[in-house]
Amino acid sequence: MEMKKHQEDHFAKLAVFLNETKQPFINVQTSQITCAMELLKLLPAAQDAVFEYYGKFFDYAISTYLKQLKVQPSWVESSSTSSRLEPPIIPPEIIENVTNIRDVLLRLVEEDHLVWAPVVLHWSYKLLGKISKHYNVHEFARMPLGDMLRFWSQCSVAYILVDINNKTIAKMMKAEGEQSVDSMIETMLGYKSSSFEWVLAQIGDSFPSLVIKDMLLCGIKEMCTTKKFKHTEKLNSFIRILDHLSITYFNNIKEVVFKLFKLNLGEEYQKMTVENVAIVPFLLHMAMCSSTLLKSMLCENLTQITPEVLNKLLPLYPQWKKYFDEQCSFLDIMVQVLLNADRGIKHVLNLIFQLIDCEDPKLKTLKTGAQTLFELFLAELEYSLRTNRTTPPIVKALVTNLHSIKSYLLSTNVDVAQPAARLLSCVAIRDQECLLPYIATMLIECENSTQLETLVEILSFGVNMAHFDGGLVYALVKTDVSLSNVWKNINTLLSLESEPPEGISLHGVSLAVVCHLDKICRSMIECCHCGDMQNAHLLSSILSKIAAKLCMKEMSVPKVLYCVKAAVLYFFTCLFKEKDEMFKLKACLRMNKFVNTVSYRSSIARTAAMKYILDGVLKEPFSLLFVTPDNRRNDYIIQPLEKTSLMGSFLQQEYNSAFGEKINTKFDKDELHPKYKTPVFDAKSVRFNEQRLVSFLRSCYSSDECYSFEPTLDTVVSLALLVVQFVSPDVMYNGLPWPDEDFTKVTIERDVHIYHTITTKPILWTILGILAGHRPALCYCSVLLRAVCACLINHWGAVNHTKGKSKDNRQLLDDTVKLLNTMSLGQLLPKPLDVLGVIVPELTPQQILIVLRDCVWTYTRDHIPAPALFLRNNIGGMWRDTTVVSVPKPYSDSLRLTMIENITLFGDLYARLFTNHDQQPTEIL
Repeated sequence: MEMKKHQEDHFAKLAVFLNETKQPFINVQTSQITCAMELLKLLPAAQDAVFEYYGKFFDYAISTYLKQLKVQPSWVESSSTSSRLEPPIIPPEIIENVTNIRDVLLRLVEEDHLVWAPVVLHWSYKLLGKISKHYNVHEFARMPLGDMLRFWSQCSVAYILVDINNKTIAKMMKAEGEQSVDSMIETMLGYKSSSFEWVLAQIGDSFPSLVIKDMLLCGIKEMCTTKKFKHTEKLNSFIRILDHLSITYFNNIKEVVFKLFKLNLGEEYQKMTVENVAIVPFLLHMAMCSSTLLKSMLCENLTQITPEVLNKLLPLYPQWKKYFDEQCSFLDIMVQVLLNADRGIKHVLNLIFQLIDCEDPKLKTLKTGAQTLFELFLAELEYSLRTNRTTPPIVKALVTNLHSIKSYLLSTNVDVAQPAARLLSCVAIRDQECLLPYIATMLIECENSTQLETLVEILSFGVNMAHFDGGLVYALVKTDVSLSNVWKNINTLLSLESEPPEGISLHGVSLAVVCHLDKICRSMIECCHCGDMQNAHLLSSILSKIAAKLCMKEMSVPKVLYCVKAAVLYFFTCLFKEKDEMFKLKACLRMNKFVNTVSYRSSIARTAAMKYILDGVLKEPFSLLFVTPDNRRNDYIIQPLEKTSLMGSFLQQEYNSAFGEKINTKFDKDELHPKYKTPVFDAKSVRFNEQRLVSFLRSCYSSDECYSFEPTLDTVVSLALLVVQFVSPDVMYNGLPWPDEDFTKVTIERDVHIYHTITTKPILWTILGILAGHRPALCYCSVLLRAVCACLINHWGAVNHTKGKSKDNRQLLDDTVKLLNTMSLGQLLPKPLDVLGVIVPELTPQQILIVLRDCVWTYTRDHIPAPALFLRNNIGGMWRDTTVVSVPKPYSDSLRLTMIENITLFGDLYARLFTNHDQQPTEIL
């Protein structure tokens, strides 16, 4: 009876409760709320009525809050600003009752979650949806999700309602797992109203992985239903929610996406469901809707893709096509994914290049696809960088990971190297500095034509050629690498610049190389020192190719000196080391042109070049180039270079006095004469060397850049003075006058030194002959001629004293003839003395002594061989007119009498010189 009475009381309370709840809310009635709580505990059948009442109360509480805010569009628009007023305080009794309701419901869920959790969860999200939709005035449609969340979070009643929902879900997941709430979440996701987004976002903040997974699966199902990706209201809500969640739950999205992606790999494609097949297309479409989604959904998972994974996905590609159209193709999306990828790009590049370089027939389709994709990507990247102000995110990642493409730039596979070169060039559009180390790397490491083509591709792209100089600096400053490849590649680039292939422009290579002329010359000198002729030839080729550019730019004095030093040393070393005469000829001609170009614009270079040439021909080992074996003296043994030698000291900063030791050590090991321990050059080689030296010397004093070999008088005089400087051991008595014969006793030591130098270095006769041909330059070498003549007079006197024969003293006779012919060529011996060189070989030692003393020495003593004797003729040259003058008889009588004694030999010549000359000389010469 008592139980029945309690039931009647409960039903009575229920009747009263139902009657009262039918009335509209006017104010807070705590008694009704308390009664509802009791009924919910005592009468489970009353739960619908109680929950309905609770819903009305929550609606009333929220409406009270919104009424106090006086919701207006202007307030909503300013709700995200700092000027917004603080939200009003909800009456305490409302907060207290709402809190009590939450506590009761959560207690019921905790006590029996199997019964109450679904009920409470269903009620809470239905109520949230109803409230959101009810108060979704038009201004909410313009409110971003973040502002909407802030708007509702300021309402403590709405926050408590969301708390009930989230804690109920948490209890169900803890007790039964995620699958227990999947259906509920899916139902929530079914709401089409955009006003419900904030609820899902709040749930997502508490259960990110769950909401993200269910949201993506729901979107996949919808896409499978419509057979295409459509921006429906629901999908747009998903995108906004995921975009919001990706800011905080980046890794959760990454993990969920990867789990979905693995569904495509877990079983054979024939057994896959339609939803599983559509996973990848859906993820690609979703990623394109937001940059944050792109990064979280795809970019973070790029490292999971391998050739094996792609091979498994390949059979699905035909089925994916239906989810794409011409406006948004699969490849277009992949290109956008790559452009916006700021992570994992190193892995992607390696993957693409591996596929392009792959020769496995099984991966042929993937290889073709990778090539097509990368071509589209490069085209889009270049277009974006050239037209847009904003830089695609991938550029920063590429700059950081550019080192990973180094091996592909150096690949011998053109299909790999060319795309890598284009990628580097595209990055350089925005970050030009990144190009420099890779140009340097290519210059150092390119070893074949394919690699060099890649470098040309880089340099010919856009304005990259402007950075070649910087890249060359990078390459040349490296001390831990050999520069052989650098010189080889520069030489090839210079050839391509002068004769460019169609569509290729390398204009600027030579100008950049000219800036580093001193480095090239130093390397060339070092190669000559070390005997590295291969690199020396390469560097000489570079110098010859940039010679034309030297005229366009003023060079510093140190750089000019380095040029002539390198050219002279290479010239002599090439003659000394190389065996092929044709090769030597080409090498020497290159140096002729180069030295001519340098010296034409610089008197310093011209003088320095002549100094170094004279130093080379006078000092061992290079002086041996111009001495035939039968002309070599017994005292001609190779000696270490003197410390004063220009060839040994012109680079004292780089090479100390051991320079000569290096040269000698290198050359002594070659062909050494068994008797004299000196290199042997046959007569043919010596003649060739002399011809090359004359040509090289003439190139130093050419008067114009057209290489015409027409020297100015000043340059030839400079050469004459340098010859005197090098041959004469002191500066005293170096003047033009010839003293009395007795005075030679004072200068005998110097005269012997000069005579010994000239006779042991026969090339000096050739140089004196050059000076004689450019009158009056030989006048400045008067001291040398005087010394030789004095020594010859003494030697012939000794021969005559011993009753020797002239023909038995072949060397002495040759020296006499050379002296007389040289003086005659230089017009220092006018007619008839100019024929002495012809008749001397037929004379006796006594007769030779007489003509040297009475004709040559006496005449030049009384008629100083001065430049003033020469006048400029009508063609601009200097000439001593001997047609209207003759040598006075006292100076020619000895010659005349000697010829009479040998009239049978010189009858015709005597008649031309001394008969039928009635006219007396008009001028004393």
